[in-house]
Amino acid sequence: MNSSVDLIRKSAASKDSSDRILMWIENSNNATTDLQQFVNLVDDSEFILGDWINSLLIIDKFQESRPSRGSFKSALGFLSCCCQANKRYGYGELSSLTKEMLEIHGFEGREE
Repeated sequence: MNSSVDLIRKSAASKDSSDRILMWIENSNNATTDLQQFVNLVDDSEFILGDWINSLLIIDKFQESRPSRGSFKSALGFLSCCCQANKRYGYGELSSLTKEMLEIHGFEGREE
């Protein structure tokens, strides 16, 4: 787990960015499992960790005006869907795709 945390710290654009992501993970119901899922999803995608971090921060910012915040696990699911859409339609950047998908679909962050 510590090596994954170190990798997030190194890949984030700033200390504030990595702290926000790590706090979101720590506040999840199953932080260790969610962190491992995060690492696995990044490894299985065409995007690098920094792209995922930026997109998670976009989702986090999107939620700021909402009364309740979605879980880290549901944000990973949202980004996984974005990656699937990119494979199918070739959007390009994960952050641009994340913004577009948030505008179209929103993000409630409920776990099914």
